[in-house]
Amino acid sequence: MQTFVNRTGASGLKLSSQGKSFQITVTRELPGPCTISTREPVRGPGKHAFEVAMPKKGVRTALGFLEQPRSEYMTPDYLTGGGYVSYGGAGFIYPAKAMSRATYTEGDTVRCELCFDSKRVTFWVNGSQAGSAPWRGPSQAYPAVSVFPGDLVCNIAFE
Repeated sequence: MQTFVNRTGASGLKLSSQGKSFQITVTRELPGPCTISTREPVRGPGKHAFEVAMPKKGVRTALGFLEQPRSEYMTPDYLTGGGYVSYGGAGFIYPAKAMSRATYTEGDTVRCELCFDSKRVTFWVNGSQAGSAPWRGPSQAYPAVSVFPGDLVCNIAFE
């Protein structure tokens, strides 16, 4: 099973495994925005997906895939040099700088899917396709969640 790792070492992040799912809890003690990714990458060929349910979302988030584990937040404001595809709650898909068909907020479930065969990352909100962007990375990627300090609970399930 995939597990997330706090590579930042920062307080304010609680990571826990719950059977076939994983939970990330963020508090105000988190010193700044960061990204949490899986310990191991998913590998091509084929599709890999994870779903993030957010019963509590009081902070800015972005969900997606990284070429390599990094701790910087996944938007152009923070993460330089590319190497990721992310989808933020306000509806922007980076680095494509495209607006999705949907936003997400507290109570929503977001699905992030990377197809190594078509080289695309596609996002869904509550079962409806929100948008996609090309994957320009290698045939491996790290599922990732970017967060700001505050009140957030993410329940994550891998396919």
